[in-house]
Amino acid sequence: MQQPTIRPAEPTIAVQRPAILIMMGVLFVLALVTTSAILYWFFYVIGALIALSYFWTRAAINNIRIRRILTSKSATTGDEIREEFYLTNRGRLPILLVELDDHSNLPGYTASVAENLDARQTKRWFSTGTALRRGLFQLGPMTVRTGDPFGIFAAEFGFPQANTFVVYPPISVMPDFQIPAGSQFGNTRSLQRTQQITSDASGIREYVAGDAYKRIHWLSTARTGRLMSKEFDLEPTAGVWIILDMQRSVHAGSGDESTEEYAVKIASALAYQQVREGKAVGLAARGRDRVLLEPQKGTGQLWKVLENLAIVTAAGATPFPDFLRKLAPALGRGMSIVAISPSADAAWPAALLQLGQRGLYPGGILLDAPSFNGAASDTTLQSFGATNGIPIHTVAQGARFDTIRPAGLQPVPGANPEFSLSSGRGLR
Repeated sequence: MQQPTIRPAEPTIAVQRPAILIMMGVLFVLALVTTSAILYWFFYVIGALIALSYFWTRAAINNIRIRRILTSKSATTGDEIREEFYLTNRGRLPILLVELDDHSNLPGYTASVAENLDARQTKRWFSTGTALRRGLFQLGPMTVRTGDPFGIFAAEFGFPQANTFVVYPPISVMPDFQIPAGSQFGNTRSLQRTQQITSDASGIREYVAGDAYKRIHWLSTARTGRLMSKEFDLEPTAGVWIILDMQRSVHAGSGDESTEEYAVKIASALAYQQVREGKAVGLAARGRDRVLLEPQKGTGQLWKVLENLAIVTAAGATPFPDFLRKLAPALGRGMSIVAISPSADAAWPAALLQLGQRGLYPGGILLDAPSFNGAASDTTLQSFGATNGIPIHTVAQGARFDTIRPAGLQPVPGANPEFSLSSGRGLR
């Protein structure tokens, strides 16, 4: 949707060359004292010049119109960002210089330009850049400056239009990463019946008062002459929770080569893997903000996960073991868990063990902090996990991530990461 042409806010006009006003005052005094015609003539010329410059500047700033159009509301890391600009002079006087000072906070991108406009002219151009970093950014606002041809006055106004722009983390694939199906992705087919409608229809029975109409099996009803309802089993795989350790003090490295960014890439890879296999995926993290996204299936859920991963940061203060224990009531039962942490503290695998005792299926991914120039790692974590049936996979700096953009996989229209954050049960 195109943005309307926006009229500038009330401009401010300032004197750029105060010396000319002082000169005018001095000429006026000298002309009075000496009664020289030449001095009066110079006084009138400079006065006319100042008046002309002021009205030229005011006319220019009042006749500028801008339209800023963002062609896409989102991108993934590495994608091109493109904006379209229209700059119009609605007046009859030319504008020799218009400066557009952009205040966007997207790293590596600016739309600042300097242009000149003839009378009643519109100029159109495109500004492009590359999304270098995941996050929630703002394109705009801008400060617009212009002046008169003599440089006596300068005027500016704030162009308030700003567009919120989401840069999703890359969708990654880790072909060498496998979580044992026996402990991560649930049990075999359930023999437990459920009143909920699931993807597992196990059989047919006679209709019971209170059954939803969507449970009725119409072919069997037509064949038998009696209302027949479908029975459902619990789904054999309840899905997986991806839980990130976003405690500030345990992360190492910087930029793309940091444990924080590796954790996000691994989480995106796991989420994509789950969605591709038709399974439910949920996300939990405690950074600057709390994230708790209930497990769901489908590409819409994948983009919700990516939205939250776009803005999560390693800025939390809650130790990961404490977060896992507080999170337990919200996880339900029968779910698989993948905990991702760079911490060498054996307390978080111990917290996973406690979750396993509550009917969950935990596993962990340890980001090797020493390879990111972080603190020394604890080699007992893997042995602890092996002893207690909790697989812990180690990922070091330099691990291979294959970035993909599956055909047809597009963001959900109107999605906003701010609305994907939920309060979470049992969390503080």
